[in-house]
Amino acid sequence: MQQVYASEDNSSSYSTSELWEWNGKQLNSVSQYQESSLQQSFSYTYDSDRKLVKALLHSTAQNTSDIEYTFSYSDEQLTAIEATANGAVTHKYAITHQDKHISKIVITYNNIPDDELLSMLLPREAADMMRRDMHRSAKGSATRTIEFTWKSNNISQIDIADNSGTMHYEFAYDKKRNPYYNSTADGTVSLNTLTPPSRNNVLSMHATGYRDDTKTNEYSMHYSYQYNGKYPITALRSTGDGTCKTYYEYL
Repeated sequence: MQQVYASEDNSSSYSTSELWEWNGKQLNSVSQYQESSLQQSFSYTYDSDRKLVKALLHSTAQNTSDIEYTFSYSDEQLTAIEATANGAVTHKYAITHQDKHISKIVITYNNIPDDELLSMLLPREAADMMRRDMHRSAKGSATRTIEFTWKSNNISQIDIADNSGTMHYEFAYDKKRNPYYNSTADGTVSLNTLTPPSRNNVLSMHATGYRDDTKTNEYSMHYSYQYNGKYPITALRSTGDGTCKTYYEYL
């Protein structure tokens, strides 16, 4: 993939976009724009075996520090991520595998919760919803647990718990290839298989939130696609709040 654009409520102009830069089959960076203004970028460093070992998040927002993520592996599987800003550890991710899939992530935050890496660690739809649903802690340490249920190579359910409550997500899919699946295209460790986004594209997603066994919110998202071969070239997301159309361009 080379570029991704998104427009809200069928606007004639693109409102957000991403530019992916590659070195052969290795992804070097992803830059994210609002209109034509750069908002933030990820740059990636790999070892001699082409495993991702570092990611640097740079934001153009004022009073925002760069965040560096360091990735650790055991027997070729990602087991931990540590985030640092200004030389201090701010977040840690402990990752558990089952049957070649990541089954659980426990995130420990020190003072400032960070949701930006979630776009790498989760299907994008779930990351977007989590930012909307789960409250951030203003001070002190906090823990968030994310558990995955798989059906073949697709995530069928995600359960998230932190000190604000719990969220339960259920997904349904088409039979076409998700362009974010194995996005580093190196055949070994994929950037997005840190916890892999699903092999196929989300058709529907249903979310339910609870706090102290009381339902706090419930909603759904639906997607439709236009395809060129085995990949989508547009995706239309529909919610009760409106629509968003995403365009994909490939190398």
